Amino acid sequence: MQLLLRAAATAAATVAFLGCTDASTSLGSNYLPPQSLRRLGATDVNNATLDSAKKFSQDALKFLTNLRGGDEVFYQHLITTMQIIMCDQSVNSDGHAEAAEANAVWTGTDDLILPYHRFVSKDSKLALKNKTGSCIHVARPAGVVATNYGRGLCEVKPNCYWAPIDETALTDRGPKYSTLQGPQPPDGAYRVTDAKAFLQTYAKGFGAVVVPSIILLVLSVLSILLFILCRCCCNKCGGGNGKPGGDNCMEKFLPVLFYLLFAIAILVLAALSYVYYGIVTTSVSKIFDIVLALIDTITLWMASLLAPLKDIGDNVISSSANISTQLDNSGFIEVGLDGITSQLNAFAAQTNGVTLPTACRVGVDLFCTACQACTDINTQITSVNSQINSAAGAGVASLKETRTSIKSLLIGASDTIQGVVKMAFDTQDTLNTNIKANTQPVVDLQTQWNSNTAVTKYGIIALFALAIVVIVLGLLGILFGLTPLRCLVVVMHLAYIVAFVAIIITFILSAVFLAISVLLGDICQVQTVISANWTIALGDDAKIVDACFKNQSLVDVLHLSDQFAFADKITFPKIDLSKMLDFSSFSSFSSTIGSTNTSTFSLDPTLIQTFVDALNTQTTVNAGGCVVTDGRYSAANLLTPWTANSDPAPAPSQPPDGYMQNRYNVKNAQCDSLPMRCMASAPTCHYSDFVTEIWRNASTLKTIERDAVVFVTGMTTSMNSLVGYIDTFKTNVTTLTTTLSGIGDDLGSSLIADVNLIKARMRCAFVADTYTQLSDEFCVNMVPSFLMISLFLFLMGIFLIPVIITLIIMVKRLRHKHTSGAAEADTKYK
Repeated sequence: MQLLLRAAATAAATVAFLGCTDASTSLGSNYLPPQSLRRLGATDVNNATLDSAKKFSQDALKFLTNLRGGDEVFYQHLITTMQIIMCDQSVNSDGHAEAAEANAVWTGTDDLILPYHRFVSKDSKLALKNKTGSCIHVARPAGVVATNYGRGLCEVKPNCYWAPIDETALTDRGPKYSTLQGPQPPDGAYRVTDAKAFLQTYAKGFGAVVVPSIILLVLSVLSILLFILCRCCCNKCGGGNGKPGGDNCMEKFLPVLFYLLFAIAILVLAALSYVYYGIVTTSVSKIFDIVLALIDTITLWMASLLAPLKDIGDNVISSSANISTQLDNSGFIEVGLDGITSQLNAFAAQTNGVTLPTACRVGVDLFCTACQACTDINTQITSVNSQINSAAGAGVASLKETRTSIKSLLIGASDTIQGVVKMAFDTQDTLNTNIKANTQPVVDLQTQWNSNTAVTKYGIIALFALAIVVIVLGLLGILFGLTPLRCLVVVMHLAYIVAFVAIIITFILSAVFLAISVLLGDICQVQTVISANWTIALGDDAKIVDACFKNQSLVDVLHLSDQFAFADKITFPKIDLSKMLDFSSFSSFSSTIGSTNTSTFSLDPTLIQTFVDALNTQTTVNAGGCVVTDGRYSAANLLTPWTANSDPAPAPSQPPDGYMQNRYNVKNAQCDSLPMRCMASAPTCHYSDFVTEIWRNASTLKTIERDAVVFVTGMTTSMNSLVGYIDTFKTNVTTLTTTLSGIGDDLGSSLIADVNLIKARMRCAFVADTYTQLSDEFCVNMVPSFLMISLFLFLMGIFLIPVIITLIIMVKRLRHKHTSGAAEADTKYK
């Protein structure tokens, strides 16, 4: 059974996939495929008798087990003992000295390493490493241990000799049972001496069952030899002549009575053995069927997963390439809403709190006007950002996560996934070959078993054949002794000679059968203990068997989650685009900005002309000796006053007000007498200062007018650009959502569907069911029945003793006819 479980676990571990095909999706845990071989029927005994016989045999096995002290702790110690003994034999197989065992280093090939070696090369498959591939060390290495770590050596993986490493412990790594290392096994752990002591205890209990048969065998042989010696050499056992006058009826009847009683007892034992033999043969036939059904189920299980696996292997690369192409222009989602936020913040920085002239202070500077539409832009943009994030934030995050997952878990892992699939197919071919090779011997054995009808139905008779012959010959002798054919009573000599052979063979068989029964019973008890912790028997494969017994998927156990992560971790969000892309606050904001014009600045355009008129008036003067003949300034040439006077442009280093100052400085002497008022702080000033101040005021107003147009144009242009950016974002989001939805539909009907199908089928509960069936047939039916046959053989040997004695007595007493009144004579046996 352990071998069958290991085979099933290995199949699951190497192929990593077992299940049921489409044609057998209803494959149940009790599924037994039809066999071409004839199933042997049970012995023709009614069910009530069989049930009673089974119950009695099970109680007998339980009694024998309890008699030997076989509780759960006993068998746990037995398992530990056998593991230590076998491990110690392997450890000592190279004949090394005890001193060489401490912190031993192995640098050879992995297949030749012995369990006691602690350090191996980093490249060894037996090196103890973490998930990153780094060697696992003890927390505080010292001495030889630290030196070996420094040489780049790794600790060996835990085995029958070395315990696992506790990375948090401050002590060195210790062995499980050996006392030859520096650290000692944990307190209470079995040592080699404990194992050997328990083995002796076990041997005593085992011998107690077998020894009675051996003792009786020896006594029987000695008795037979003594009889032969006395009868043939000393002529002292049984006389050649009967008792003078013959034996009376009672003297003849008593040995006949005892003979018949024990003969009947032997026949009853034979009949009961026949019943139990029928149970054994039926169980053997069922075990064959269960094993072949398990093989068929494993084959179907693997084949059912290869179909979706093949789809994955065929499509994962092409699907990944196609999906990658569809996602080529989706990189914008990585920026998410940050792009919109940046654009809005840039717009705010450009427009918020603008005044003209630039950087002037309202209420401080003579001319300073603020953008009325710009005074609360920051507040508006904060509101817009909040509304956009609220509407689209979660959706954008979902799209981003889905895109990232697809690229990393599917596109990025497609080669790895295909590699896993290829490995599964390659391994499956090898496994199929091994299954076929191992199936045929089982089929051949079943064929041979089922074809040997005489053996399977009547083989038990062979065990009782000699005893039956003895009984028949004895009955013939009795029959002859009660008839005038007394001379033929000598046939009883042949009967007890055959009985001599029968009793020797019977005690030998009973000893062997009882030994086998005890061993098989212990195997059943051991498997009960192991079934609670499969690591004891299967090591690393135990996780697979545990998953089968718990009906858990093997995906996680076989570390396939990473390869199939795209089926679980890629989520395709259901997004309502009408709500997600509802940027109503931005639409309102952009409309407000789009309708803004220069009127947003509080500027009276007539003031410019008023100042221009004043400038022309003051530069067209002919009074009191002051003659100025300019007066050709206008709003158009106000910022380039030299064009009004047909003068060349001044040097770049000379500002326009410098030009005005220089032009009219020459008029100061003639025109200073004119009534002028420049500033409140300077009631009187030169003519040139007066004219320049008028021009400066006029040009400032003109600059405000010009910059207002530039600003409004720039603001609306920026807003149009922002509107375009957001419209593009909406289009891209819509396209990506549609693309991902399509990808989700495609994957859902192809790769993801295949993976989900594999995951659903990667359950091997039938292994546990098969194990239960085998355990029931072997341990509940077969072994107890075999024990009963063994006990019946032992009892038959005991019953043959009085049969032999009565035969020896009857052969003398029945040979001679009783004569009444005869004189007493010599009654010695000759």
